[in-house]
Amino acid sequence: MKRMLLFAMLLFSTALTVQAQTPQQFNYQGAARNTNGTPLANKNIALRISILDASATGTSQYTEVRNVITNPFGLYSVVIGSSGATSTTGTIGAVTWGVGLKFIKVEIDPDNGNNFTVAGTAQLLSVPYALYSANGPTGAKGDTGATGAILYQI
Repeated sequence: MKRMLLFAMLLFSTALTVQAQTPQQFNYQGAARNTNGTPLANKNIALRISILDASATGTSQYTEVRNVITNPFGLYSVVIGSSGATSTTGTIGAVTWGVGLKFIKVEIDPDNGNNFTVAGTAQLLSVPYALYSANGPTGAKGDTGATGAILYQI
């Protein structure tokens, strides 16, 4: 009986500490091409990806460098903010997503080194989940909480 009670208490305390969290990462796909527009097929390349604040030339709030292998069409996919970056500056969690515009700048070194060339910069836009969240149905209003104690009254 004591073991069952101890197990139930442990399970309950664990359930109280678990919280759902939004992963601090997002998917990105791109195409790597040489200066003639030919895909860099099945090639090890280095990417430097930055999240810029306010404009296409804004201050970087987060930067990561990754080494990736392109597919036969020169395409690559990365999960920005995930483990596997060879270096980072800042954190995805510290990006001020709710304030102002954000841009993504992608730089490529086709020789998998540190000689990066800007491949492009684009404004980050809403995803369908965010659009739904902003205009979706409103849930029921919760109960009013208890009034706190008055500590000082004039």
